[in-house]
Amino acid sequence: MATGEIGEILREMCICNGLSLKKVEQGDPTAKEIEMFFFGVPRLIPLSPYTPNLQTLCITGQQVEVIEGLQGLRNLKNLWICECNVKVINGLQDCVNLQKLYLHSNQIEQIQNLNKLVKLEVLWLNENLITQIEGISELEHLKEFNIAQNRITEIGDTVTTNTMIENFNLSGNLIRSLQDITNLSHLKNLRILSLKDPQYSANPVCSLCNYSTHILYHLPQIKRLDLLDISSKQLQEMVEATVAKKKIYYNMCTKTIQRKSYTLLTLVEEEKEKLAANLRQRIRTISHYLSDIDREIDENNPPITSEDESNDEISDKKDGESQESSIRESESEIEEDCNSKQVESNDVSSVELPWTQRLRHKHAKLSERIEWWNEKIIQLDRYYDKVCKSITQERQEKIKMHMIEFETGGNIRFEEGNPSDIWYSSCRDLLLSRFCASDYMKYGINGLIVHRVTKIHNRYLQSRFDERLVKVSERGEIPELTKGSSYKQLLEFLFYTRHPTVTNNDITSIAQHGFPDASMQKKQTKIEAVPFTNSLNLCDTPRIHFLQQTAAKDDSECPFRT
Repeated sequence: MATGEIGEILREMCICNGLSLKKVEQGDPTAKEIEMFFFGVPRLIPLSPYTPNLQTLCITGQQVEVIEGLQGLRNLKNLWICECNVKVINGLQDCVNLQKLYLHSNQIEQIQNLNKLVKLEVLWLNENLITQIEGISELEHLKEFNIAQNRITEIGDTVTTNTMIENFNLSGNLIRSLQDITNLSHLKNLRILSLKDPQYSANPVCSLCNYSTHILYHLPQIKRLDLLDISSKQLQEMVEATVAKKKIYYNMCTKTIQRKSYTLLTLVEEEKEKLAANLRQRIRTISHYLSDIDREIDENNPPITSEDESNDEISDKKDGESQESSIRESESEIEEDCNSKQVESNDVSSVELPWTQRLRHKHAKLSERIEWWNEKIIQLDRYYDKVCKSITQERQEKIKMHMIEFETGGNIRFEEGNPSDIWYSSCRDLLLSRFCASDYMKYGINGLIVHRVTKIHNRYLQSRFDERLVKVSERGEIPELTKGSSYKQLLEFLFYTRHPTVTNNDITSIAQHGFPDASMQKKQTKIEAVPFTNSLNLCDTPRIHFLQQTAAKDDSECPFRT
């Protein structure tokens, strides 16, 4: 006979479920379903000695904080532990035949210890404190998954292996990206999807434009969305027609970007060929003079000494008149190419060198000049590759922006500014007003030119900002807002520049996912904060230092730039 706390719990359990206490104490094999509602059970007691064939156990509104006492219940198929104070999922290792598990309205923070429940088909974890979907990869037979009213911000690839899911409730979470919803497209059996169930609050993504259209197009297998019937064939055809028009538009934009980029590459290549042709022509001219000098050296191989020079001067003038003329022409050509560089070195003494030595000296200088022009050709090719890479990167960036617009249903847009736009002028004037020449003098920078301004529209971030602003205004934290002033008049514009050593934190990534949190920022840049500042100099200094270091190592500067 059970005594003490266990005996009292057994008596309450038998009274509530119409069971014989005597049979239960002896192990009642006929007891297959037990319910315990609102009578203050402090903890779960071992049930396998009393109800060995238990199949359904429902515990609701108790003071239970730990899941225990379920060892040996291998026949248990349905389990409810709801509206209790459970904080950790455990103690279910022996319930290998469990098919339905309801743990809603608890204090659970993490999904764990479910890998043994391979037969589980229904899992309810709604109204808890869960921040991410995890620990369900082994539940391949899961058909119904309710994780509404938690703190989940992202779906990702967390349900990749759960391809049998038919009913998925994500309402009341913090999901904000339409692209994230697209990750559910591999769930071919999904029929019911809820993101704004009337029982819970809606996800931020539900307030975005083209929310329903995006889901209906990317998840055509769904029959009910947010409890609304969307199985109509006409509705699906209308959605497909709408998306087809958007595809055509963005394909045209992409092709336009590609055409302009390829045209620019062609112009750059033509200009490069013109410059290279000029360099090669100079090399050919000098090479021709070298051939003439080689021939003259061969003809005058016996070197003329200084003693014989006076005797042979008249004959040299007669015999070498044409040779002297060609050499003078080569000298003038070299002086024209070199400008400041002289063909003959200053170490040549005022005493006239013998004729052959003069030829050999001139031959060496011409050879050096050819090497110098060949180096210029190599630099030109290197700089050409650098320019082509820059043009290609700009093309890919613009195409990526258009793809983001398409994939987000137009909720993130990148608008290229025009000098005639008011906001373009405002941004340019703001930058110019924050530029101080004395701060940049040490870098050799004395001015600022704005080439391009891009305006980013993000509906989610805008709505989030507006919500926060309303809350701040209601709390009275900003007295000026309570006086009827516009918040735009109170805004302070801050600058941000991507850290040059971080490659995966470009402006498109920030536009989609926002700025990295403090921990990620510290990991990437060793600074535990996002560096916002109202000083253009402080914001831009890391980038300038990085460019200076890179330029010191890179000799691929344009060879015609002074």
